[in-house]
Amino acid sequence: MFDSALILTLLSKTLEMSAPILLAAMAGAICRQAGIVNIGLEGMMLAGAFGGVLFSYLAHSAAVGLLGAILCALVLGVIFALFVLSLRGNEIVSGLGLNLLAVGLAGYILPVLFNVQGAFSPLGLQGLPHWNISNH
Repeated sequence: MFDSALILTLLSKTLEMSAPILLAAMAGAICRQAGIVNIGLEGMMLAGAFGGVLFSYLAHSAAVGLLGAILCALVLGVIFALFVLSLRGNEIVSGLGLNLLAVGLAGYILPVLFNVQGAFSPLGLQGLPHWNISNH
C-alpha cells in the first residue's frame, strides 16, 4: 500500500529542509532560558546565508563559504549582545533593528557586488556535499 522508498525520501527531505529552522528554534530556546527574547535570529540567519554565498563565490570553496557564514552570523550576534547586554537596550527593539539591518545590507550589497536584481545563482558557486541519509 505504501511505498517505503517514497516515505524514506519524504522523511529525508523533511529533515533536510527543516534543519535551519530547527537550529534557529533551538537557539531561541537557549536565549529564552537565559532570560533574553532574541527575535534577531532571522537576521542572523540571513546574514549567515548571505555571507556563506558571498565567501563561497569569492573563494570558490564551500569550506570558506561555511566559515564566512559563521563569521557573518557571529558579527550580528555580537552586535545584538552589545546592545542588549552592555548597553541595556530592549531586546525586542534590538532584534527588530538587527533584522532590518540584515535585510537592508543584503538587499543593498547583492545588486552592488553581483549586478543583479532578485534571486540568482552565481556561476562557480560551490555547495556543501549532499548526504543521502535514506541509503545509510
